[in-house]
Amino acid sequence: MRFVLAVAAAALLFVGGAGCPKNQPPYMPAIPSGPVSGQTGQSLRYSSSATDPEADSVSLRFDWDDGDTSDWTGFAPSGTAVSDTHAWPTPGTYLVQAQATDGQGALSAWSPFLAVAIESAEVYPARVLATIPVGEQPADVAVTPDGGLAYVTCNGSNYVAAVRTADNQVIANVSVGANPMGIAASPGGDRVFVAGSDGRVHVISTASNQVVASVSAGTFLFGIAVSPDGSQLYTTDAVSNSVVVVNTNTLQVEATVNTGLVPYGVVVAAGGAFVYVADFGAGTVTVIRTSDHEVETAIAVGAAPYWLAGSPDGQFVYVAVSGGVEVKVIRTADHTVVGSVPVGPSPYGVAVLPGGAFVYVANHGANSVSVVRTSDRKVVQTLAVGVGPTSVRAAADGRSVYVTNGLAGSVSIIGY
Repeated sequence: MRFVLAVAAAALLFVGGAGCPKNQPPYMPAIPSGPVSGQTGQSLRYSSSATDPEADSVSLRFDWDDGDTSDWTGFAPSGTAVSDTHAWPTPGTYLVQAQATDGQGALSAWSPFLAVAIESAEVYPARVLATIPVGEQPADVAVTPDGGLAYVTCNGSNYVAAVRTADNQVIANVSVGANPMGIAASPGGDRVFVAGSDGRVHVISTASNQVVASVSAGTFLFGIAVSPDGSQLYTTDAVSNSVVVVNTNTLQVEATVNTGLVPYGVVVAAGGAFVYVADFGAGTVTVIRTSDHEVETAIAVGAAPYWLAGSPDGQFVYVAVSGGVEVKVIRTADHTVVGSVPVGPSPYGVAVLPGGAFVYVANHGANSVSVVRTSDRKVVQTLAVGVGPTSVRAAADGRSVYVTNGLAGSVSIIGY
């Protein structure tokens, strides 16, 4: 009798236990499926599925690997694929995973990941990444060919700030003469040339960030440019109304060429065949042959032309006409103005991306930079920068653009 009762009790316990099984979480979801590449801002759809041991309905969520995890999807029958969408704001490779839950809150393990490569949808530097203090009244900026350093003339501080571009840190303030103005890097990147309002060209070694030579070249030097082969530099003398040609090997003055009134910016263009000079006081651009240092012609462009920039293919020169709201386009084949692009008020600086597809214009009167598409000469974007931008230069790889904010004592870095 006791044996029968014991068996009966055991049977009741077994039946009771079988009637209340412990809930099991869903099995690990399948690896997400969807696009393995895309662009920033593009909405991409990914799906996955999970099976539940008790055939419960399941809900999934996705980890997008950018600090964002999706909300749980609606519940679907066990084994049914569900999906969600996501757009990544920055380029990179992201590892997408899925996790499942059932109606009782039991969580599965995370699925294997799907690698998704996201590229920038921007075809040009279109965002201000940083703005850094450099010194009083930054006037101009030059970037070394390898892109490692940016040098900024700080007119009100009487020095040149050397900026390490990897982390946008000022690593040296190089004392030069009073009120440095224009600046240019040598093609080899070993030297930087500074036009001083004290009439001297100061030569800075990029290895030591020290002045290694100073050359008396005029009265009030403003703009400066170096020939493509690095053998000559051209600097404008705003008081003497001339361009001074200096041999960069001997550091001797080779020629002085008369220009229009108050020359400011200067650029070597057309494959090195011509030098174009912005005559601020005359409203013209003087064109000088590099072969014999003689004036080829003068081109009327409008009131107060400031800086200039040449296209990489040598076909065009872009002139910021600061007395108005436009950039003039000069065709170098015949030194003719062939276009005018409306930008912001008082454009000072101008730079062309190395690919030649976009021009950046520093609008001094609007605290902005206009991005101009060269194919149709239309402004495609306007970026807010610091107060009173004066100059703009692009890095050789085209991924960064540097803007001197003259009235803010800073440099804004535009990138992707």
